[in-house]
This record gives sequence, structure tokens and C-alpha cells, in this order.
Amino acid sequence: LWVDKKDYRWARVDAKLIDNVNFGWILVRISKGARVRMQRTVLDGKVWFPSRLWFTVSLRIGLIKGINMEQDTVYSEFRKTRAIEEDAH
Repeated sequence: LWVDKKDYRWARVDAKLIDNVNFGWILVRISKGARVRMQRTVLDGKVWFPSRLWFTVSLRIGLIKGINMEQDTVYSEFRKTRAIEEDAH
């Protein structure tokens, strides 16, 4: 976990699953080794926005279907709205 020194808000998270996780006994099983990275950025020194989300995961649904997935999402082109400007003050 990286924390911004100025605002004391989290700027980045990098996590790795160190053991298998089961939901609903055998309904869903996420295998150890799954990883996630989330990054945020501050705009105009006021509002924090997500800037990137990356994850890789291997999971099994029931005893039937296995899924391996990796996704990288980059957020950009943020625009101010009246609500954001009012919340920042």
C-alpha cells in the first residue's frame, strides 16, 4: 500500500492472494497467486480518481468451469462537473 505524503490517502495498492479462497463451499474457488493493482491520481490537488486497475485471477465455478483471466483498465480524460467542484470546496 502506497500512501500519498501530502494528503495521507492511498495512491496505490498491490496485493497477492497467498491462499485459496472459497465462496459457498464449492460454488466459487479463487486460486492462490491471484493479483490486483489499483492506482489513483489526484486532479487539481483536490479530488482523487482511479487511474488504473489491473488484475489476474484463476478461479473455478462449481466443479465444472475453470476461468483464467487478466484485465488491465486505464482511466483517463476526467472532466469536472458542478458536483465535483462543489465537493472539493
